[in-house]
Amino acid sequence: MQEIIGNLWNVHDQGFFVGVPTNGNCRRDGRAVMGAGVALAAAKRFPNLPSLLGAKLRATGNHAYYWHEFRLLTLPTKEAWTQPSTLGLIERTAREAVHLADHHELTEIYCPRLGCGLGGLAWKDVASVLTGLWDGRFIIVHKAS
Repeated sequence: MQEIIGNLWNVHDQGFFVGVPTNGNCRRDGRAVMGAGVALAAAKRFPNLPSLLGAKLRATGNHAYYWHEFRLLTLPTKEAWTQPSTLGLIERTAREAVHLADHHELTEIYCPRLGCGLGGLAWKDVASVLTGLWDGRFIIVHKAS
């Protein structure tokens, strides 16, 4: 795993895959709840993503998903949008992301600090989980402190 300072969407605009933190909730209309943070930015950029993700959540559950057409991986950090992120779910998500990267031959995936914004976790705790799982293909993008 690597870390850089930058803007996640600028990297995406350069043609790279981006990881989007998500949760497992769907609205009454079936769309995934993507109402804040990086997920909201993704939903605004790709208006049909909440419907597509909602269908996957209902069909197979709260897992990491690959979206070639958007150059995205959706990476759950929360079970519900009202709850904090958990290290256990982030660990499972990280393993699933490695599997997706292997399967789809992705060489670079840029992600925010999973679970550390609206999820309420400390980066040092999340980093300790990800460091053992994510190789150099996974690049954490964050703003300068």
